[in-house]
Amino acid sequence: MGTADLIPGISGGTIALITGIYKDLLASIDSLNYKNLSLIKGGNLKKLWESINGDFLVTIFSGIIISILAFSYLIDWLIKNQPIQLWSFFFGVLITSIFFLKKLVFNWNFYSTIFLIIGILISYQLTSLPLKADDTTLLYLFFCGIMGSIAMILPGISGAYIFLILGVYQTLLNSIKMITKVWSSFNWDIFTETFLILSVTGLGFIIGLRIFASILKNLIEKYNDKTMPLLIGLMIGSLQKIWPWQEIVNINLNNEKYLYSKAILPSTYEGNPEILTSLIVMITAILLTIFLGSKNLTLKK
Repeated sequence: MGTADLIPGISGGTIALITGIYKDLLASIDSLNYKNLSLIKGGNLKKLWESINGDFLVTIFSGIIISILAFSYLIDWLIKNQPIQLWSFFFGVLITSIFFLKKLVFNWNFYSTIFLIIGILISYQLTSLPLKADDTTLLYLFFCGIMGSIAMILPGISGAYIFLILGVYQTLLNSIKMITKVWSSFNWDIFTETFLILSVTGLGFIIGLRIFASILKNLIEKYNDKTMPLLIGLMIGSLQKIWPWQEIVNINLNNEKYLYSKAILPSTYEGNPEILTSLIVMITAILLTIFLGSKNLTLKK
């Protein structure tokens, strides 16, 4: 999930769905409420830990944080130097996971189809927005954290891509890389600035995650056959954004520079399309996703 959240195009929520932990994740985040947290006053920490599924939450979020810190340099390098292979891998993951997740809709009907279409349209429009230049005021970063958390928990809409749209992706990625330098070289000169950027964004992220996880959990419990098609639609609509072959266009809006990327055919790609390599990577991703999905179904049985 942490690695996926670094990449503008695939959501950590998608990985959670594929691996079968999505509903548990929503329920555990939702359990961080006043009733359970009030157990701290009585010193009943064991009951609190059990009520919030503490082992699960610590395991998931420590894995997310460690992978973000560990792979920030690698993902940045892959985006800049091996974009076709990177997008080929996650395109394979996403398109295969869609076929697995349709099994989570128990009774597919007319309304399910409508919500599927709504999800596709929302995701397609969001992932077609031009990318803004970096903007790093603290209040704006707090707002970006809230929006990023909503995108992270939603399958299909990438939190990293939302950060790109809002113009803070490179700022946050650089700050993550700087934090790793602080710990490795004890360069505390950069600590204050990077800590402030990440803590303010993180605060917005935590608040947004807590609120939206509860909303999404209730929607799935009460309206599963409408909510799941919507989530699947969000994934389908984002496919065009992680299509391996993209054309980058510079545009000006209101005297501000924006970048816009659009999916194109490999034959019209400027440069080496690397079709054979991308197909091998895509097939590998498909087989890996099938393995994870099958393992998840086996565990449920």
